[in-house]
Amino acid sequence: MSTIKDLCKITGLSLGTVSNYLNGKKIRPQNAAKIEQAIQKTSYIPSNLGRSLRSGKSKTIGIIASDISAPYVSAAIAVLEQNLSERGYRIFFCNSHDNVLIEKENLDFMIQQSVSAIVMFPIHYQKQYLDNVFKSNIPLVMCDSESAIPNYECNCVNYDNRKLAYDATELMIQEGHHNIACILGRADHYSSATRAAGYYDALMAHDLDCSEENIFYCDFDNQKSFRATAAMLEKNNITACLIASNNMLLGFLEAIEKVGKPLKRNISYVTFSHEDYYDILPVKPTYILHDFISFGQNTLEIIEDVVFNEPSSVPKKLTAASTLILGDSHKMIASL
Repeated sequence: MSTIKDLCKITGLSLGTVSNYLNGKKIRPQNAAKIEQAIQKTSYIPSNLGRSLRSGKSKTIGIIASDISAPYVSAAIAVLEQNLSERGYRIFFCNSHDNVLIEKENLDFMIQQSVSAIVMFPIHYQKQYLDNVFKSNIPLVMCDSESAIPNYECNCVNYDNRKLAYDATELMIQEGHHNIACILGRADHYSSATRAAGYYDALMAHDLDCSEENIFYCDFDNQKSFRATAAMLEKNNITACLIASNNMLLGFLEAIEKVGKPLKRNISYVTFSHEDYYDILPVKPTYILHDFISFGQNTLEIIEDVVFNEPSSVPKKLTAASTLILGDSHKMIASL
């Protein structure tokens, strides 16, 4: 593999001149031409590690997530990769496999690589190992979450989950539902906590039952959602449910079919996000449609600010777009 010294030998230029050119600094046009010819002749590849050691950062953006298949994660990565590659930046991606200790190792790895910024989709809202990141002064963007560490704020991109859950619950209340349950993902997940808060806000605004017995944490698992829905169907007073993640809607619908029909019971609902099978359901779902591209563009906006512009001393908190799509599932549905 050729080195910078080989370029100096071929061009007859000093190490400083060649180094300046490779680092984007202006040099005499005739010298730049000589170096370009030498690069082509030797197939020289600049070392990003060497550049990072000299400048204190590399032309890379670190992304840490537990599940790259999540639509808003893959959309954000696609937007970042497309736009940052045009500026000569590359993406480092690490999968944390739903393990906060692996997530911490991935964060330390990003710091060691001197990345220009870190984009993080945290696993756990309460358990965040961010001390080393804050000490490193590497800009951090939290996605679908925010910093839970006192006195340590950072940039973040979220959906307005609290308001969206409030609006969805309010919609069912206006349809005449007074006993509304809620199926949530994990108790330690930021979106679950904020959606639960919006659900409670709407119930309290109408002096309706806010019993914790009507909240079911199902870990984004359809089997647990099935069992939770079966328990709801046994309660004759429950007529509607906020399903705070589309991951658990299939379990809910299966319980309505297998448990609800023998009991001649049905439960109305509003859910989050869109799935292709919604179009073939006999009752059209009412759901919150998240704009994944908007999420990615908001993330890119912050990255551009902290990497290419003068970063603000006040962390930026952006809200991605969402729309309430009206179907029929939130309405009073006749018994089976």
